[in-house]
Amino acid sequence: MNGPKICVVGACNIDLISYVERLPVLGETLHGRKFSMGFGGKGANQAAMAAKLGGCVSMVGKLGRDVFGENTLSNFKKLGVNVEHVHFTDVAFSGVAPIAVDDNGANSIIIVTGANDLLTTEEIRSARKAIADSGVLVCQLEIPMELNLEALRIAREEGVTTIFNPAPAQPDLPQELYELSDIFCPNESETEILTGMPVKTMEQAEKAAKVLLDRGPRTVILTLGERGCLLVDKDGAKHIPTQKVSAIDTTGAGDCFVGSLAFFLAAGKSLEDSIERANKIAAVSVCAQGTQSSFPDAGELGQGILDDIAPTQSKTPAMGAKELAQYIDHTLLKPDGQLPAFDKICEEAIQYQFRSVCVNSYMVPYIAKKLNGTGVDVCAVVGFPLGAMSSPAKSFEAKQAVEDGAAEVDMVINVGALKSGNSDGVFNDIKAVRDSAPSPVVLKVIIETCLLTDEEKVLACEISKKAGADFVKTSTGFSTGGASLADIALMRKTVGPTMGVKASGGIKDAETAMAMIKAGATRIGAGAGVEIVSGLKADSSGSY
Repeated sequence: MNGPKICVVGACNIDLISYVERLPVLGETLHGRKFSMGFGGKGANQAAMAAKLGGCVSMVGKLGRDVFGENTLSNFKKLGVNVEHVHFTDVAFSGVAPIAVDDNGANSIIIVTGANDLLTTEEIRSARKAIADSGVLVCQLEIPMELNLEALRIAREEGVTTIFNPAPAQPDLPQELYELSDIFCPNESETEILTGMPVKTMEQAEKAAKVLLDRGPRTVILTLGERGCLLVDKDGAKHIPTQKVSAIDTTGAGDCFVGSLAFFLAAGKSLEDSIERANKIAAVSVCAQGTQSSFPDAGELGQGILDDIAPTQSKTPAMGAKELAQYIDHTLLKPDGQLPAFDKICEEAIQYQFRSVCVNSYMVPYIAKKLNGTGVDVCAVVGFPLGAMSSPAKSFEAKQAVEDGAAEVDMVINVGALKSGNSDGVFNDIKAVRDSAPSPVVLKVIIETCLLTDEEKVLACEISKKAGADFVKTSTGFSTGGASLADIALMRKTVGPTMGVKASGGIKDAETAMAMIKAGATRIGAGAGVEIVSGLKADSSGSY
C-alpha cells in the first residue's frame, strides 16, 4: 500500500463483550442479553482504524502462541497491516479484555495484558526503520512504560510526530513521556486521573488540559465524547464539537478517533482539520456494536472526509515469503512416507519458519524432537483419514499426541454421523478430543467439505464452534476434493472473525494460497510449502 504511513506500538487483545441492561454494581450478578468476541487492544484498534482508512500501517506488539494470537495476526494481514514486528511468545496467553456494555452504550472494561507485557526493548529497537519511515508514531499505556519511552525516543530522534494516548490512565507518568509527546491525547476520565481535576464543564476541561500542557507535550487534545474535543497548545484553547448521534456502543470510540487522527496527520492535514475529520469517524463508530467491527471502512464514510486523500492500492496484503510461511502447516501424511522425507520437511520448516509440521500421530515423537526449540510447532492428525472410528479412540490418540509433543491437533469429523443427522454424536466426538487436548493446544476440525452440502458445511462449522474447536478445516486431502474459495468464504461467514479457518487439499502455489487467505483462511495445509513461499509451482498432483 502507498497511503499515509503510521506506526503503532501497543497492545493486542481479544475483546469478550457482554451486553447488559445496565452495568452491575459491586458483588452483583446480572443476566446478559448477548455475548460476542472481537479483536481489540488499544494499539491494535488504532492500527486497524488507520488501515481501514487506507493507511500504510506497521504494528509493533506481542501475541501469545494461541488461537487468539493467531487470529489477531490474520486479522492484521487482512487489513493490510505490516506485521513484521508482531512477535509471539510461548510463555503467556494473548491479552484479553472482558467488556460489559449497557443499553446506553456505556461500558466497563477489565484488561488482562498477558503477552503484551513480554514485548522487549530490543524488539522495539528492531522496529526503528518502521518508526523512522512513518509520518506518525502512536503509543498508549497497555504495554510497559519503558517500551513506550523507547519507541518515543526513537521517534524523536528520527523526527517523527508522536501521539501518546494515556490509556488506561495511571497517575505519576514520567516527565520524559510528556516531553516526548507531540500530541498528548487523554479522554475525560483519564484527564481526571492524571490531574486530579474535574472536567465536567468546558472551563474545567481547559484548566486541566493546561496542567497537562505544562508538563511538556507540545499539544493536548482532550476528547470529550459527545462534546467533541478540546485542543490546547501554547496559542490557547479551542473547542472542536462533533455531530450529535444516538450512541449504541461507545467501546473503542477513543481508539477510532486516535487511529483516524494519526491517519490524517500522516496524510499532511492540519491538526484542527484532522481532529474534525476524526470526530466524524468516531461518531460513526458509536452507532454500531463492537470495537473494530464498529470502525467504518473508507467506503462507508460521507463526502468530504477522504475525498482529498490520494487513493491507495488494494488492502490485500502483499506478503513476503516470511509472512506467508506463518500461515503454512508443512504437511506429510502419505502412508508410504519414510524417515528421509520427514527429515526433509523438518529441515524445510526450520529454514522457512513454517507455522507447523503436520504428520500422522505415530510420527509426533520423532518430529517433536527434530523441531524442539526451533519455533516450529508439531501438528498431529487424529482419526485420519476417514474419521469413522469411535470417539474414545480419537480421544486417546489426541491425548497421546499431545503428551508426545504435539501443540496442535487436526481431527477428522465423523462425516457419516453428520450426514445421518446425528448432530449430538458429532458434537460429542469433537468435545471428547477437545477435552483430551485442552487449550492452549490448537484444535482444528476437518469437516471434509467435498462430501457435504452447503447446509451440512454450515452445520459442521456450528457444531465445531460449539464444541470448543479453534479451527474448522476443509479437507484431509485424501477424499474427492480439496479446498475451494467458496467453501472458505462460507466457513468464515459461519464461524465469524475470531475462529480459525484452514484451507487444505490441492493448494500448490502462492497465488492459490493468497486467494484462500483473501477469502478468509487463516491457515494453509500443504505439502508444497516450499513451492508456495518461493512462488514456484508444485508437482502436478499437489498431494500430501
